[in-house]
Amino acid sequence: MKTIYIAGPMRGYTRYNFDAFHHAEDCLSMGGWNPINPARIDLENGFDPDGPVTPTMMDAFIRRDFECIMRVEGIAVLPGWEKSVGATAEVFMALWRGIPVYAFPSMVPIEREAAIQLLFTMQTIAA
Repeated sequence: MKTIYIAGPMRGYTRYNFDAFHHAEDCLSMGGWNPINPARIDLENGFDPDGPVTPTMMDAFIRRDFECIMRVEGIAVLPGWEKSVGATAEVFMALWRGIPVYAFPSMVPIEREAAIQLLFTMQTIAA
């Protein structure tokens, strides 16, 4: 069974979008994947999704998430990932590692060039 990391937007969403992460985890498990869900890890470590994230917490989350990405065979990105600083960093780390990135729920692979072009476009629009 292949291990896959779930990446997606959290900040700015109700309860940090945990419901979407849990839904993806359930679907991926049923599809034969072994998902790593950062939202579940947060809850298991006592994080309150109705509370604030401090800079110290954010540093710990970033470190942990990047360590997770170093152990997986792929990443599944939730809708809206391209507007998330954290999720885009995770996608580029995966591409740098040479592991596939899939668009959840279709699980269509996102090609490196397409991801780069999409992010370039988003940067241009935001500017």
